[in-house]
Amino acid sequence: MKILVAEDNPVNRELLQHVLVQLGHTVILAEDGHSAVRTHQETGIDLILMDLWMPGLDGLAATREIRKKETGTGRRVPIVAVTAHAIKGDKEACLEAGMDFYLTKPLRREYLVDTIAHLASGNGPSNQSDSEPALTPWVGVDAEILPRLGKMMIESTQDSLVSLQDCIQKQDWKRMSRAAHTLRGSLGLFGAQKSAATVVRIERALTGCQFDGIPGLMSQLRQDIEAVLREVSKRSAGQPEIKSEPLKAEPS
Repeated sequence: MKILVAEDNPVNRELLQHVLVQLGHTVILAEDGHSAVRTHQETGIDLILMDLWMPGLDGLAATREIRKKETGTGRRVPIVAVTAHAIKGDKEACLEAGMDFYLTKPLRREYLVDTIAHLASGNGPSNQSDSEPALTPWVGVDAEILPRLGKMMIESTQDSLVSLQDCIQKQDWKRMSRAAHTLRGSLGLFGAQKSAATVVRIERALTGCQFDGIPGLMSQLRQDIEAVLREVSKRSAGQPEIKSEPLKAEPS
């Protein structure tokens, strides 16, 4: 199949492309909704994996635009929503926009394979459970890609931290929300659940306009991420995996 991956996070794009190519698919990448709509129009696509939260034109708006352009053509490309946000009502919003299925990140490999296979056959996925954190670079992915993914993740995370701190200084809360989303996508993909949970608290503080608590959360996030990046560096260099405390989920 020719699969379009619309995803703004470069690490997620790299990993999804690697896994899909391993499965025998041809992959085309788009960094935002506008590119996804344009690629759909210009290229024969069999399936779209669409991130919901992208800059410019988000996944929902891009899907609506694609469905509008398909009207009267007899063509309907299956679209699967892929998102790091598990907000109540998202699945319904995706279906209403014209998407065919909904998966949460980090993806579980077998759910991704099952979804693609069943949509390719013209049916809905047989297993519609929410995905679980299992599709990470050191679970079911060739070791040859780990150094590149690890380097990308480290650089992306460091850039995100700089961006978040700049947003605090400028009180640019809208841009900070986008930066936090990008960072959480990378952290979740690499199994850094504690750090990802801290980013969630930052996002909730932004949504609730509780700006005074954000500097303290950022301090905690920097401490958590230092350990995460050390672990990513070790794993991508082929050293044994260490189950360190910063990579474990916090008690609920």
